[in-house]
This record gives sequence, structure tokens and C-alpha cells, in this order.
Amino acid sequence: MDFDAWNVDLDTLSAYHTTGFRISVEGSPTHPLGVSPSHFPAGLSAVEQARLIRCGMKAIKDAATGTRASKTSDDVFDEAAS
Repeated sequence: MDFDAWNVDLDTLSAYHTTGFRISVEGSPTHPLGVSPSHFPAGLSAVEQARLIRCGMKAIKDAATGTRASKTSDDVFDEAAS
């Protein structure tokens, strides 16, 4: 499973995984007051569920701060310096 396959909607403060899993936050996307996961895919272990939540939260935070998950600004700087 690709744990980084997310579509984020900042208007609704939600992230949708390609499996159908959804995570919504209340409050700030960078410092949420509450988190509501739903529609876990069948057959996931508790560890995989926790990882899916963690990756979804990261996707929401990255979208809110303008951070791209694939490359950080440090990666771009290191490539430019090479």
C-alpha cells in the first residue's frame, strides 16, 4: 500500500487516501484540536492504521504549510549546490 497517496482538501480540512480512508481535522491543520478518521480499509493491522493516520496528518500539514512531501527545501538546495 502506498501510504503517501493522499488528496487533501484544505477547505474541509480533510485528506482522502486512495483506499477510501478519510481523515478530518478540527481547528488548525498544523495544530489540530481533534482528528476524525473514517473508512479504514479492511484487513489493516493496528500498526498500519496508525501509520495511515500519521501519513494523513502529515499530508494535511504539508498542504497547509506549502511543503511538498516529495522534496523538502533542503533537498532542492543540496541538488542546486552539487
